[in-house]
Amino acid sequence: MSTSRPSSAALGAPRTRRPSRTVLLLLALLAVLLPAALATAPARAEPPASVEVTDTTRSVDPEILEHRLAEIDFRTEVRLVVLVLDVTEHGLDPADDRALNDAVLDHARGSDPSLLSADGSHWADGTVILALDPNNRFLGSYAGEDVKLSDSDFEAVQDAMRDPARDADWDGSLEAGAKKYASLLHRPWWRHPAALVAAAAVVVGAVVAAVSTLGPRLAARRRVDRALPRHRDVLTKRAITDAAARTLPEHSAYAQVAVLAHVRFSQDLEEAARLRAALPEPAKRRWAWGLRGRERATAADFERVVERLDDADDDILAAADLLHRSGEWRAVWDRELEPLRDSSPPSGRSRRTAGR
Repeated sequence: MSTSRPSSAALGAPRTRRPSRTVLLLLALLAVLLPAALATAPARAEPPASVEVTDTTRSVDPEILEHRLAEIDFRTEVRLVVLVLDVTEHGLDPADDRALNDAVLDHARGSDPSLLSADGSHWADGTVILALDPNNRFLGSYAGEDVKLSDSDFEAVQDAMRDPARDADWDGSLEAGAKKYASLLHRPWWRHPAALVAAAAVVVGAVVAAVSTLGPRLAARRRVDRALPRHRDVLTKRAITDAAARTLPEHSAYAQVAVLAHVRFSQDLEEAARLRAALPEPAKRRWAWGLRGRERATAADFERVVERLDDADDDILAAADLLHRSGEWRAVWDRELEPLRDSSPPSGRSRRTAGR
């Protein structure tokens, strides 16, 4: 007889073109909003149309159990049947893994034919059966074709029943199985664990894409924001720097280094002006500025040139002060001597080697 894959188990059984980051962000948004859009109305909460508890082993309190099971909400009306029996009373061997299946089927044929379809080849439509054999430690779940679960979901129901059953909490085992069955029956696809995992993967991917996109964007903006005031300071001091370079004595080798630095300084000023012209004013900078590689490269180049300019004008002014012995030339001289001091051997006593 085909019984829509009735299931029972012993209690002790073991168990080519890459999408853009924008597309990933949209997918993440869809993963969050699509389920809500599809679920135009909340899922119905349907208590069982009827609850029937049959216990031939006196292991549960039928009246209390029926009351507790009647409060469980399914997504459709079902006839919830609980069978607590002993497979040996049906002439079955407890060593047979299918003993509970056969005992439930024997009970249906002999005591309650309404559990079966009209042709007797399936369980009746709308019927959910939870079965338990406390003495021989079997449990199982069965259902009509219209309310049956997948094999893995049947296993999940039995797993929910198994822990309370190990503690001999038979009422708790059956209630846990009913609640699990109700949560899985007609479950929306977007509540399926695989769909949740896929949605989580999309969200994680979108977050990673957002971080990898927005991080460089913020870095480019910070580069420009740091470089702009330094660039303005260099331009403010430019006249002083140029004047200091013109006063450098041509015969001094030390001065020649500063003169060459000033030539490079002038070239870098032109380069900085070109890069600055390619940068938008901070107040007019659009939100997306810095997302493009070209924009990030311009920001990096501008910061690098401004750093050279800032260092160069200090060096040129310091060289002029030293050569003319003006301003802070003594501090400049101390800086020039510092490498020599660092390379000098440590002071200490010397001993003459004795000899004839």
